[in-house]
Formats: sequence, C-alpha cells, structure tokens
Amino acid sequence: MLALNTIQSVNTNWDSFSIKDHAMNKDEFEGKWKQIQGQTKQWWGKLTDDDLGQVGGQFEKFMGVLQAKYGYTREVAESEFNKRMAEFEANKQKRG
Repeated sequence: MLALNTIQSVNTNWDSFSIKDHAMNKDEFEGKWKQIQGQTKQWWGKLTDDDLGQVGGQFEKFMGVLQAKYGYTREVAESEFNKRMAEFEANKQKRG
C-alpha cells in the first residue's frame, strides 16, 4: 500500500508537466532532464543521441520527438512520459 501511495504521490507531482501547466515548470523539467536523459534511451529505444540533443531539456521538443518517432498522439506521449517519470521517482525513493 505504501508503494501505491508513493506512486500516486509521484503521479500528482508529475501531473504538472501535462497539458495544463508544463510551460510554467520549464526549469523543473530541465533539471529533471539532466537526471533522466540517459534513461530515456532505455525507455524509448528509437531515440538517438541526436534526438536527445535536439530536445535539450525542453518539454515541448521532447513531446514532439516522441510523437514523431513513435506515432503517439500528444495525449499518449504525455501519458507515457508521466508513467515513466512515476516509475523513475518511485525507484529513486526506494534506493534513496
């Protein structure tokens, strides 16, 4: 139950990157980007180093790259991103 609460809490924190408020959290995303950049190639194997360099920590560009490489709609790209970030944060809390 604790793990579920943690994941729900993490989901709540990362909801701020969804359609509503992501532009307001540009600095926060950029900070997280530095932490997860290497992990993104494992999560989304079609992404290249050039793709990641193009993103440069910008949420909108990242969503665009996911849409282009995987054929995701915007909603699916955000959902996949939020799911991966929830897993990342939950695993980080387990280790830390």
